[in-house]
Amino acid sequence: MKRLPEIQSIGPPPEKHADRVIAEIMRFIVGVRAREWPDVEAIFTDPHASDGNPKAQAKLVKKIKAAAGECCLGAQLRPGKRGRYTVTSFFLSGWDPAEERLVTDPEAIPYQPWSALSAHRIERHGHRQVKWQHFPVLFITHHALSRLAQRCGARTAIEVYRAVQLIALEFLDNLLFEEASSNVLIRDNQRFRVKLPPPMGAAICVVRRDGEKTEFTITTLWGEEERP
Repeated sequence: MKRLPEIQSIGPPPEKHADRVIAEIMRFIVGVRAREWPDVEAIFTDPHASDGNPKAQAKLVKKIKAAAGECCLGAQLRPGKRGRYTVTSFFLSGWDPAEERLVTDPEAIPYQPWSALSAHRIERHGHRQVKWQHFPVLFITHHALSRLAQRCGARTAIEVYRAVQLIALEFLDNLLFEEASSNVLIRDNQRFRVKLPPPMGAAICVVRRDGEKTEFTITTLWGEEERP
């Protein structure tokens, strides 16, 4: 069995070492999504899904989550009658900032990959009419990913993966969804705290809002105990 990539250093790793290993760790993260995605896509695109009422639609959401495993960070259902409803699911994947595209192939990781939280939306309008779209919601830059190792003590692929999951969930639950429900806008360069898996402690993340764009970017982060 191939050994998972990990940071190997005494104390905080040198920047170049962290940068190199983070790329290999992102290959692992993208691979997790790639293994689960065919089953999820089949659900998204099935024109004969049993989903005519809210109860059946809720079962469909559970089916998506089960098929997606850990790469799905949540799903929202806007139910409706007679097969009219919307499901929005959120998935972790890789991002190529130079090409501005999702990276879904673990063998196509760029030199300095980012992580991306993307939304995938099914809109059904009855009579088997299906509209499926996907778009990025949050980017975590390669610099910020590397800082998880340099400043927060992440060493293994699993530790980085868990940290990225928690950062994305905190952003969804306490920033993005809060903005949507209360109209309290996320500020450019707003900071938010994320409790990371032990023994990493907590991180302070900085999120950039680029004008009128609908996606956000975590540009950097640091350990809660250190001064920014």
